[in-house]
Amino acid sequence: MALRLLALRAPRATLLRVNARRCFATEVADGGEALHARALEALDWGAPKEAVLHLFEQAAAEDHAEAKFFLGLGKAGLLDHEEEREEKHIDLPGAVAHYRAAAAGGCAPAMFNLALALKDGAGVDADVAEAKHWYERAAAEGDPRGAFSLGLFADPLHPEATLGDAKDGDAAVAWYREAFDAGHHKAGVNLGILHWHPESVALAKMPEAERRRIAVELWTKAAEADVPEARDCLRQAQDVWKA
Repeated sequence: MALRLLALRAPRATLLRVNARRCFATEVADGGEALHARALEALDWGAPKEAVLHLFEQAAAEDHAEAKFFLGLGKAGLLDHEEEREEKHIDLPGAVAHYRAAAAGGCAPAMFNLALALKDGAGVDADVAEAKHWYERAAAEGDPRGAFSLGLFADPLHPEATLGDAKDGDAAVAWYREAFDAGHHKAGVNLGILHWHPESVALAKMPEAERRRIAVELWTKAAEADVPEARDCLRQAQDVWKA
């Protein structure tokens, strides 16, 4: 059975708008926190972009890491509705500068976006070694997308995704497991595929029936989280058992 492996999906300009409230920033002064909270509220209420960015700028001036991250999103055009986004207003180098400042302050989503930019050379010279560093930092700070990305780059079943390192099935299993345990349900799909098609030395030693049982459990959990690819894997597994 040739199960389709999930790819890391990145939108135009490869810089993701994420749920930045997961940002693991360092402690900041009350002034920066209050200004940032006001900026988030203004953003949620659809206030004019200029007013929202002004509040984020004030919070960033108080060394608020998450505010710096949002300024990066603004530079990348990712605070605009897609239909309102204009290429002439997108400043990827400016976005990268803000991501870097936010990442230095401990903001995990900024670390992830910086890694994406460095990998693809979006607004900055491509540097896969530094990209790997920031993926690892994002994973260590609790952003499961960092771990998922590292799993993808290590996965022998996904040859087109690479940071230049040799593929390593055991490393892919470990990264996917970390991402899945942290709530990244798509990582469970890829982890299940690696159990079904053992490209890992450790998994290859496991009895086939046990590997496939674990794969189905992983896909079932991912399907319950509304990951459509997981349902596809379950259907294909059922077809194999019926054959």
